Amino acid sequence: MLDSAALLVVFELYRIALRVLVVFIGLHFVLGTISYLRHRRAPPPPDPPRIWPVVTVQLPMRNEFYMARRVLRAAANLDYPRESLQIQVLDDSDDATSSGVSETVKELLDAGVDVEHIQREDPVGYKAGALQHGLLTARGELIAIFDADFVPPTDFLRRAVPHFGDNNVALVQGRWDHLNRDYNWFTRLQAQILDGMFAVEQAAKSRSGVAFQFNGTAGIWRRTAIDRAGGWSFDSLTEDFDLSMRVQFGGWRFVHLPELAVPSELPTSLGVFRVQQRRWALGSAQLLRKRFWQVVRAPISVGSRLALFAQLCRHFAHPLLLLMVLSVPATTFVWVDPLLDYGVVNPAVIAFVVGGVTFRHVVAARATGGSVLEALLLAPLVIPLTIGLAPTYTIALAYGLRDRAGAFHRTPKVDRESGSTEPQYRARRSVLVFLELSIAGTYAYFVVLATQQGLLLGASFMALVCFSYLWVGLGSLVVRAGRSSSTNLETGAGPDSVRDT
Repeated sequence: MLDSAALLVVFELYRIALRVLVVFIGLHFVLGTISYLRHRRAPPPPDPPRIWPVVTVQLPMRNEFYMARRVLRAAANLDYPRESLQIQVLDDSDDATSSGVSETVKELLDAGVDVEHIQREDPVGYKAGALQHGLLTARGELIAIFDADFVPPTDFLRRAVPHFGDNNVALVQGRWDHLNRDYNWFTRLQAQILDGMFAVEQAAKSRSGVAFQFNGTAGIWRRTAIDRAGGWSFDSLTEDFDLSMRVQFGGWRFVHLPELAVPSELPTSLGVFRVQQRRWALGSAQLLRKRFWQVVRAPISVGSRLALFAQLCRHFAHPLLLLMVLSVPATTFVWVDPLLDYGVVNPAVIAFVVGGVTFRHVVAARATGGSVLEALLLAPLVIPLTIGLAPTYTIALAYGLRDRAGAFHRTPKVDRESGSTEPQYRARRSVLVFLELSIAGTYAYFVVLATQQGLLLGASFMALVCFSYLWVGLGSLVVRAGRSSSTNLETGAGPDSVRDT
């Protein structure tokens, strides 16, 4: 058993580790953004090929009643030689989605489009299983993938395919854009976070030759690279990241095109958003356990190795944040007499990470034509969002490291108000809501207590924690998929709208 002095030392080491980690997170944002600014000039696009290669467009979906027809019609309207374009609808639905898809497929077949509606009797492996199954009948040497809530622009293939003129390129990926960015202030915040990732971070990695992740959609794979890496794997919830690593370990190169924007839908509520985030965090933890030593031994650059580890380990900050929430009252009210008094260090560390996040958001806003003022106002909200979701990320991390994946819980989205006889999509409500609201209530009491004792700096931080858990807890009570888009972007109304190329 450790004595009290040893426990104090361990406790202080934890407090130091947390502050060091937060500084490293801030450095990650700052240095990554500087790298983008150094490489922000896009290289000239390659010349189009003399003969356009055959492309198979895969549209994986499950219970996407409101999105399925839209993405299918968008795929059919891609400006690409008709004889070189194949479309596969990989439909694992068990609701009315399939009947709507069947009707649209029939319309497109009558219009001369090569489209296949694939329904598996035993949909094992979730999305990865569907993608692998589709490869059995895919005739394309290139495989484009779009999730159901994406709307590829008509020129997507024309702009992306020429990059495969380099025989070392395995993947070309576009930037996620957002149809419902302005739906509410939470979708605006999500859009900023993703703009920072796709317009800045991924672009910097791509242009500097550092390994990065395929994000599951809005990209084109070289079929040979998929096959040589062993195909899609079903044993994690982030099959896209898994394949990305295996392919890049084989010496292939990825290209990210931030100038090629692909509109998509964002979760409209925190309840839906946390389902998505839990799945991503759990899958990353699974891959860390599964691929750690392969990343260590892979024949890739040091920069690529560090980038992959940063991606795989990013959720280890959240258990420390959760411990911070539990320990702050003890040190603020001197229930535990800590060995060190950090004084101005604490606000300086918080200010640094907020500054790093804001720096990236502002640069992303300028790169995408967004509002710099909005970026400045919303960027600080990333901190309370991260603190409030710490329990969700921590549990997902623990499950992933133990390989307790469970089922693949999709992120439901709709683009209009649901009718009374139509599917009502809802995310699973987390039991952690009760914990979060309890923490918020407890911290509200601590804020009052600290203010009464004149501990204004401590009271300010406790108010931040209180807001974080109140926001996430109350926001997560809404789990129904709300209307996402301000307009219903059906790409054409029927077969007459299909482009004849």
